Amino acid sequence: NLVGEYNKLILDRMKLSRSATDNSPVIVQTDERLATMRSSLHESIRNIKAGIDITKRNAQNRDRQFVNRIKNVPTQEREYVEIKRQQQIKETLYLFLYQKREENALALASTVQPAKTIDRADYDRKPVAPKNMTILLIALLAGLVIPVAFLLVYDLIFDQVTDKKDFTTKLKAPFVGEISKSKSESRVVVVENRSSSISELFRMLRTNITFMIQGKKCPVVVVTSSYTGEGKSFVSVNLAASLALMNKRVLLVGLDVRNPKLAHYLELDRTGHLTEYLAGEDLEDELLVFPTSVNENLFVAPAGAVPPNPGELILSQRLDEIVERWRSEYDIIIIDSAPVGVVSDTYLLNRLSDMTLYVSRAKYTPRSSVDFINEQYEQKKLNNMACVLNDVDRKSVYGGYYYYNGRRRSGKYYSYIND
Repeated sequence: NLVGEYNKLILDRMKLSRSATDNSPVIVQTDERLATMRSSLHESIRNIKAGIDITKRNAQNRDRQFVNRIKNVPTQEREYVEIKRQQQIKETLYLFLYQKREENALALASTVQPAKTIDRADYDRKPVAPKNMTILLIALLAGLVIPVAFLLVYDLIFDQVTDKKDFTTKLKAPFVGEISKSKSESRVVVVENRSSSISELFRMLRTNITFMIQGKKCPVVVVTSSYTGEGKSFVSVNLAASLALMNKRVLLVGLDVRNPKLAHYLELDRTGHLTEYLAGEDLEDELLVFPTSVNENLFVAPAGAVPPNPGELILSQRLDEIVERWRSEYDIIIIDSAPVGVVSDTYLLNRLSDMTLYVSRAKYTPRSSVDFINEQYEQKKLNNMACVLNDVDRKSVYGGYYYYNGRRRSGKYYSYIND
């Protein structure tokens, strides 16, 4: 096709050259097209030749492979014959030895050993077996060893705090309350004009904390834990809601800036700008503190975007200034901070706190964490420290008789309607 087009273009040029000079634009353009087509023809011919050369080399390689396989056939045949000969020799030897073994077995079975009575049969009135004393001794040892081994294995496998008694056995810090397992789908379980068992536990916690911060104007309570997942944000939100029911203006501050959760727990449509403010931006107080739908006295200051330098932000002088300003505007400030067993942010907040509420979780917090909590308390790394146990089994929290609206429940836990 290219050759046909090229020849046709040559004829057209010859026709044009009769009526135009070589410098004519039409003649020049035709020459350029001829040069381009000539280059294309040369390139196509080179590509076809290269493809034929590749096909030729592939055919030669396959030919060499077939020739090599044909040369190897005698060697493979010889090796196969040698292997088959060895197999036949070993098979014959195996059959011979197997036959001799069977012959010997038959010869031994047919031989009858002569028997002779030497002494008359005798017996003992005491049984030879079983031996009662041995059995009793084994049973006694098993009764002592098996329970101890079970308890040791149980402690090794299930190394979590189970209930209040287990938690407070080695605890040296003050214990201010326990929170039962919540069955509510909402994170906020303390709601105005609604009573439930878990909300009563938060009221008891509120009462104990009130005694510890009594006499302080606008106290700052920092809520922390050892690890993530122990429920410090849950306790912070519901403790703040419980305090708001006392007609106190309560501010809930999210300073767990690495993993902020308050906006999600309170179902806010805004995430806050506290970290931006601490980073140096000048923001109005309306952009930092929001009212909540939980209670008209409860306000929240969410953390906002996760910063690259959370430790430096918490050390910022702007945090001291804004907390001091909030002290004059609110009755109590609850700070949801980071876990002390993971990062050091909570230690940096110690300069602002009047009390530290340390949250642990049943069947989650390891028993070894109690030693860590005692170390924090003895070394006074956290101000006015007190402990609370979260997610406790409801039956272990309430026992005996229960009274509610003049009715008594005995022997089992009485559940409120709103649970």
